[in-house]
Amino acid sequence: MEGGGGQPMDRSNSIVIVSSDDASESTVDHSPRSYFKSWIIYKKKPIIAIATIVIVAVVTVSVLLTRRPDNEPSNISSLYAKHDLPYFTNESILNGYGVCADLQSDLEKAARFLVDVRIDRDIQMRFYERWDYNMWIPRGGFPFGDDIMVMEESVEDTASKGAPTGGGEDSFGTNNQVNGVDEADLIKSDGIVVYAAYGDQIVIWDAATGIELSRTVLPTEDENGVGICSDDDDASTNTRLKKKSSPCYTSYWSGGATISSLLLHDKRLVVIASAPFEFNENSRDDHEQILDNYHGTRVFTYDLTTIPSDKSALTLLGRKDLQGYYQTARSIDNQAHIVTKSNVRTWQSLEQHINVWNSRYDRMKENQYRQAAYEFILPYISVFAKQLTEEIVYAHGKDISEIEVTECSQIARVALMLNLDNKDNSTRPLSFTTEGVLNGYVQVHSFDIQESFQDVNEVGNSIVSTSHSGVFLPTASYTHTIYSSATKLIVSGNAYSENDNNEWQERTVLFAFDLIGGKAVAHSVGEVPGSVLNQFSMDHMKYDNFDDSDYIRVATTTWAQFGLVDDVWTQIEDSTNQVTVLKLPNAESNSTLMEVIGVASGMGLGERIYSARFIDEKGYVVTFRTIDPFYTLNLTDPSNPYVVGELKIPGFSNYLHPVNDDLILALGQDANDNGVILGLQIAMFNVSNFTHPTQIQKYVETGYSSSDAQYEHKAFRYLPESKLLILPLYIYSHNAGGYFDGFVVYDVDESKTAFSKKIRNIAQKQRRR
Repeated sequence: MEGGGGQPMDRSNSIVIVSSDDASESTVDHSPRSYFKSWIIYKKKPIIAIATIVIVAVVTVSVLLTRRPDNEPSNISSLYAKHDLPYFTNESILNGYGVCADLQSDLEKAARFLVDVRIDRDIQMRFYERWDYNMWIPRGGFPFGDDIMVMEESVEDTASKGAPTGGGEDSFGTNNQVNGVDEADLIKSDGIVVYAAYGDQIVIWDAATGIELSRTVLPTEDENGVGICSDDDDASTNTRLKKKSSPCYTSYWSGGATISSLLLHDKRLVVIASAPFEFNENSRDDHEQILDNYHGTRVFTYDLTTIPSDKSALTLLGRKDLQGYYQTARSIDNQAHIVTKSNVRTWQSLEQHINVWNSRYDRMKENQYRQAAYEFILPYISVFAKQLTEEIVYAHGKDISEIEVTECSQIARVALMLNLDNKDNSTRPLSFTTEGVLNGYVQVHSFDIQESFQDVNEVGNSIVSTSHSGVFLPTASYTHTIYSSATKLIVSGNAYSENDNNEWQERTVLFAFDLIGGKAVAHSVGEVPGSVLNQFSMDHMKYDNFDDSDYIRVATTTWAQFGLVDDVWTQIEDSTNQVTVLKLPNAESNSTLMEVIGVASGMGLGERIYSARFIDEKGYVVTFRTIDPFYTLNLTDPSNPYVVGELKIPGFSNYLHPVNDDLILALGQDANDNGVILGLQIAMFNVSNFTHPTQIQKYVETGYSSSDAQYEHKAFRYLPESKLLILPLYIYSHNAGGYFDGFVVYDVDESKTAFSKKIRNIAQKQRRR
């Protein structure tokens, strides 16, 4: 049960008697739900009210005595009370491990902690019927292939509107957030040819003529030559994992690896693929992989020195299989950095064995269950820690047979989720969730794209040489927002903090890597209030004119707070938005903690952030609920960021694109004064007067219309010389001819925003015939 502040209550089962004089006040009770629901205060019938309270009190005490008899053991020690794991923003987590045996020791402590919390939660639900104890809602709840494109129609010739009529405009690079930091994408081009990913194939065509030059199909086997299981192995695709006579991969659905992204540098093409496979290894029949997605990300480096013209395949130079689900990738000059994440299967390895509804715990009382669960799970904890350590060490390319001497310094220390008031010495876990440790393992894999390949393995390729850095994020996020500048890579995730009064709020934890010498090296940790929207919510800035230090600017939304007031679920606090500036530690600071030195607040009370953009010493934030406040921020002094201007207009913007120092091009949705969405909106803002920004152009696609570019900036293409905007567009309308799926070209400048051309998907065009 939660109190009026929206926070889960304390575990104690206190009995509170409320007199009729206090009946008009909101009351909060910590006793079992089955009893507090029956507490009724009759203002006009005090005698009945008192009798009811006495009866409930007697029954409650009687039941509690029955459920926890005096002759049962009550001195079972709490495992989590003995932990010495740091909280996530403790600077000691960056120390890593001198030897991997210390990692195994910490994993065992973390497993004990997780087990104890799980047992405690199950007890609350089964023995005290507190079903809400393990259920919580984040503040604010939940916020609302092969086709070819052909030119279909042109309303008006672009050249007649003033676009350049000469040799055209070169614009073939990816729409990157940071200059000099190339983001992986499904399509890359050097201006001469185009490289595109289609499923498990790389298709190359001439940029000028559109003629296909080459087509390459990815290998299906892994770097060691192990392929997909065949029918002879008694397992085909689309089946769950079975024991087999030899190691192989089983797919949960038909098909092989799918290309997720491409990186292009000089005469090399890096292909990053996601492999939807489960691995069966004969020696591991009794112990499933704890880290999921073994070899789940596969990297291939192809030679582009000579590109075929007969549709034959490219030459494969090297390859590498990486642990985890692919998240994102960047290349800075010739250095590539790929981020992956593996979920930790604690349910299969630990939690299922202590599930209070398991038949082995039938008819047990509370302390009997607690003791039996501890005794049963203890051997599994050691096995879990040992196997997980081996999997991590193996994923980092190290020897698993000598973990007592093998170094694990590149792996950050295992840590717990935040506890706001007592981060250094509190032993109490978060009361509102079983999450908080060992949720996911994030790795940054770094390598040289221009590596000289010489050693060839048995499969016929070389293995790409990679370095790895890893961190266990103690958060419940399925994905993590990642930002990269030329020298820093930031991994962020949602977390939750709690003080001794059970008051909690969402936080964003930040883990920074230094990108030096072609490697990602753990640098610092920090936290800010609220949650980030996407990678554009973060930015790295070096203030040369201030103190030559490094700073991170982060835009976040702290969601509205909901809770029970007089047994009614209602909102009790509005959402807030802020930009927080953190100073990164330098070599002289002797610290690894980011320091919050400035906060700009007061933006969009009761709203949430829909887009943000940081450009040097200026910031732009868009919030929305029924209207779209467009805010400008002065970030000249990192210790004193503040809102300068505000423009309130209907609708909202999902993506902000700088055209020049004075113009911001925005893509989002138009809306009426009540916040009802009207259609895709393209807008131009003039910010030359930073205190009074203005919207100078606006174009709306009527009907139900949207664009992938609202949420994927790499689908947004603006040509500043031609002043053309190219977007994917989807329109659904009941009117005749209202349906459209394809690309649209718009004329966009300071004086006009107008529709120019449609490029309809050929599959859709054929359906219309």
